[in-house]
Amino acid sequence: MKKRSVLSVLVLASMFCLAGCTNNSSQTPSSETPSSTTIAVTGVTITSANNVRSIKEGETLQLTATVLPEGANQGVTWTSSSETNATVSNTGLVTAVKAGNVTITATSTADTTKSATFSLVIEKGEDPLPTAITVTASSKEVEVGGNLTLSVTVTPENAKDAVTWSSSDEAKATVSAAGVVRGIAEGEVTITATSKEAPTVKGSITLTVKPATAPTPTTDWSKLDYSTHDEFMEAENDTALKIKGVVTFVSPASEDNEINYYIQNDEGGFYVYAQNSATFPVEAGKVYEVGGYKALYAGQHELKEVELCKELSETITADKEDISDKNVSDAEAMSAYYGSYVSVTEAKVKEADVNEKKAYNITLTLGEYELDVRVDPSMMTDAEFAAINEKVKTAVVGAEASVSGIMSLYGWGKASPQLMLMKAADLVLADPEPEEWVAAAKTALTLPFAIEEDVTTINLPKTLDGYKGVTISYASSNETVLNGSTGAVTHQAEDTMVTVTATITCEDVSDTKEFVINVFGTAVTDDLELVHTFNCEDCTAGEHNNAAEKGSYAAGTVKLGTPEKKTWMLDNVLIGSLDNDFFNGTYGMRGRKESHIRLEEDINGIVFFDFQAAVYGTDSAGPTLTFSYLPVGATGEEAWKQVNYTVVLAEKELNTVRVTLPEEASRISIDATASNGSDRYNVDDLRLYTEK
Repeated sequence: MKKRSVLSVLVLASMFCLAGCTNNSSQTPSSETPSSTTIAVTGVTITSANNVRSIKEGETLQLTATVLPEGANQGVTWTSSSETNATVSNTGLVTAVKAGNVTITATSTADTTKSATFSLVIEKGEDPLPTAITVTASSKEVEVGGNLTLSVTVTPENAKDAVTWSSSDEAKATVSAAGVVRGIAEGEVTITATSKEAPTVKGSITLTVKPATAPTPTTDWSKLDYSTHDEFMEAENDTALKIKGVVTFVSPASEDNEINYYIQNDEGGFYVYAQNSATFPVEAGKVYEVGGYKALYAGQHELKEVELCKELSETITADKEDISDKNVSDAEAMSAYYGSYVSVTEAKVKEADVNEKKAYNITLTLGEYELDVRVDPSMMTDAEFAAINEKVKTAVVGAEASVSGIMSLYGWGKASPQLMLMKAADLVLADPEPEEWVAAAKTALTLPFAIEEDVTTINLPKTLDGYKGVTISYASSNETVLNGSTGAVTHQAEDTMVTVTATITCEDVSDTKEFVINVFGTAVTDDLELVHTFNCEDCTAGEHNNAAEKGSYAAGTVKLGTPEKKTWMLDNVLIGSLDNDFFNGTYGMRGRKESHIRLEEDINGIVFFDFQAAVYGTDSAGPTLTFSYLPVGATGEEAWKQVNYTVVLAEKELNTVRVTLPEEASRISIDATASNGSDRYNVDDLRLYTEK
């Protein structure tokens, strides 16, 4: 009985409890929260596994959004700033599509004013190998001498499309690395593109090379008389002219199949520019009548847009005239010989610096006159250009020379005479006398103007390549610091100026040349404080690879430098970044002629400055740098003082120049003079120091 009573009580209690729970649930369901107790969203955070911030194309990354505070509604919507780069699902799964930067955003559904962003970098993925190549062109035909550009489509779409091109018959057509086909001779030819990634994958196109089409004449050339040389020179631009003569020189054809050539008769010479050699081929030594239109470009008188070029059976001889007794420096005096094959004899070499890649000048003197001889690789074969260069390398200043070529006029503004050297056989250089060898070697010999701390020996050449019989010996003003026999260098604590005297000898002729060399000390800047750096790195991009702050040589000021910008006057100096400039970083200074780099506001207490300098890439050695300063407290142009130190730039690489000032300065100036008015130089990383 006792046991039943206890059980009955428990059952009744359970029933009562269940009844009570059911009533409460019906009043406030567990799935809903009364508005009076909703937790407000305060923020959103986004995380990724292992804090991954970059994935490759095709990969995925799961992001997790957390809505704050704890207990707030966790619902969010996901968006991508660029679905071109990456997409994101409604669960936060990011799929990388294309390389680039993308921002993924998670926005609270409970409060759309609360969101978080996640920056993700999409890196380039592995490209699939090509499986097929299709070659297409705007036409299946190309003219002899004409060009046709081919295109490739590689499958799959995201495979690399780099190909190599080949022609089945280069006698009919050639193809460049860029897929440009050039017609050579009539017939059919197959051009093939081969994948660089998968060499077994190829695509081809068959082309027909057809005869070149001559331009439709806009002038009735049969009604025109032949123009004289004077008429050619005096004609206005676009005047129709017909000439007749024998071709003296023809340039190699360009990629566009264009040739330039000279043609001459009894009255004078003519220059024909950019003629299509497929439509109108010409050969040196043959006689032609040519019809085209006058053009004057930078002093050059040209016949261009040729519509008539017909070979004649006549015989015309191009006589070469010696103009050594004429004023070869005067454009008016030389205009009568423009376009003609002429010669000069008993001239002397004034300057001859070879450029093995680009056109350059040899300067000759004929008595009181000077003549530039132009060597232009575009006007001759590579073999002829190389042969001329080998001869010019042996030319020494003062040696006698004879040269033949085509008289040309060229120059912006006022044109100057130039003799176009067309073949190596037309340049004859006499063997120099000992005096000439010594003088030439003296000009050619260079030594470094400074020796940096880590250099323990320098080369003191005893001979010079190409200078026959020339020997050189050296004496040093401080053998302890710089040994004149061995070139051994011992650095002191402070900079040491050493004068090295070179004695240049050929047979019984000798001469000397002095070099002042700054042997850098090991502790010069230990007690100095760097107060200003002018390195052009705070410049902005302008036109023609020049900085916007100083894009021309015209005198003007710039406010640049660190840690505080200062005003600098740049006169005949610009800030640039051409391939031939030498500079560190993004920009450097390039000066020419008489030029100045001058501080225009005070920095009191300057006792030392240094900078990097070099000869501009294509120009001759010889720009000379001198230095001046304005003492602290002094004013006016007359108060500037000269530093007893000169640097002659010879190297086409940056070298350090260091200048110690004899007293404290408030301003400094780098002043340059080019040995040749057109020669340029580079300066970069100019730094000013005061005492600590």
